[in-house]
Amino acid sequence: MPIRARLTLAVAVTASLFMLVAGFAFVTVLQAHLVGDIDQTLLHRADALLHPSPGRLFPAGTGGAEHGLSFLGPNGVSAIQVYSDTTSPLSSFSLYGSAHLLGARQLAQARVTPSFFTTTLAGYPHSVRVLAEPVPSVPGDVLAVAASLEGVDQATGQVAGTLAVLGLVLVVLATAGAWLFGGSALHPVERLRQQAAILARDGGEELLDVPPTHDEIASLAATMNEVLLRLRRALARQREFVSDAGHELRTPLATLAVELELALRPNRSRAELEDALRQAQGETSRLVRLAEDLLLLARSDENELKLQLQSQLLAPVLESAIRTVAHQAQEAGVVVELQCPSDLLALVDPPTFSRSIVNLLDNALRYAPRGSAIAVTAGQRQSIVEVTVSDSGPGFPPEYLPSAFDRFTRPDGARGRLDGGNGLGLSIVRTIARAHGGDATAGNASQGGAVVVVTVRAGTPSPP
Repeated sequence: MPIRARLTLAVAVTASLFMLVAGFAFVTVLQAHLVGDIDQTLLHRADALLHPSPGRLFPAGTGGAEHGLSFLGPNGVSAIQVYSDTTSPLSSFSLYGSAHLLGARQLAQARVTPSFFTTTLAGYPHSVRVLAEPVPSVPGDVLAVAASLEGVDQATGQVAGTLAVLGLVLVVLATAGAWLFGGSALHPVERLRQQAAILARDGGEELLDVPPTHDEIASLAATMNEVLLRLRRALARQREFVSDAGHELRTPLATLAVELELALRPNRSRAELEDALRQAQGETSRLVRLAEDLLLLARSDENELKLQLQSQLLAPVLESAIRTVAHQAQEAGVVVELQCPSDLLALVDPPTFSRSIVNLLDNALRYAPRGSAIAVTAGQRQSIVEVTVSDSGPGFPPEYLPSAFDRFTRPDGARGRLDGGNGLGLSIVRTIARAHGGDATAGNASQGGAVVVVTVRAGTPSPP
């Protein structure tokens, strides 16, 4: 059901219930007030009968009919009856003929205390209000005076009918107003929906119109525009990622194809075949590393990078990373030095964190001059553990630092792949660090060389 229809239905139901409850309460209060007025009249007439003033005697027996009837009619009293031991009245002055006002139960109650009753009489269409009191001068006798509720019924009926008509009119007006107001209020939403549908169908760089009303609709339009901008930026990054990944994959695949084609040529010597296979093996390894890097970044983008974080001694993790690049460091003539307290604990996933350190060492080894040293230092600052990797190379170009951790970015001059990098190393380092609840920063040392700092959360000792 459309929102406009639901809103209109809700208003109609609410207005109907309100008018029903309010009308019922009003009629009930009015009826109680009118009955209270009749009760006061009955009390006054009963008091006049039980305590007559000089010259006005209590009606006794049927012989004083004219005198008894003088109490009826004009003052709202429609019947006067006196009861003794039976439910048949000793004396009766009534506009209801021979009908009895009291039954046995009511008579017994009235002998104890004055009581009001509402009853119906045979042959009379309206209820009757009865007051029954004991007669002080004759123990055991009961005086009953009654008044018709016809006037109350007529008054409450007229009021109920008037309220029903007014209530119906108000409900109709409220429903019509809700329908018109709902349409007016939802019109900007429908306009936003139409614009969003056009953008979804045709694309483009346009944004939704934000109404100048500064209300919830304007906030909705502004939020939807923010979502559109984020989606467009994400799509642009995805396209750039795919383009860069295709560029990175194309070169090693082309090189691998060439090496295999050369290896298949006839009359190749054993040395030439071995050289071609070594070249093919190198390009294959590069493809494997690139595929693993792309898979890690893709999992990170989908929040599917699952880590088994544990409080771990950091020194063995760093030593494992250094052993991984030991052969490469030996060929480059570079020494990797580790400074890490043996009892330093960090909350890490050892294989994944070790991979990020390997990436940093691999990056440093490509730029560190022969005979120099790469320093890996670790320490704790409050609840944070910092791991710093620094080299003695040329450092990062200043204009490269703001984008150092972006994907597929290299310093100027490195795009030609002479250093063997793919531009994903630092991006993976930051991705892994943030997955650990930390971060990564890059800069240059004052005496020269690149410095990369990775932070993770400190671990806690295991209970004994």
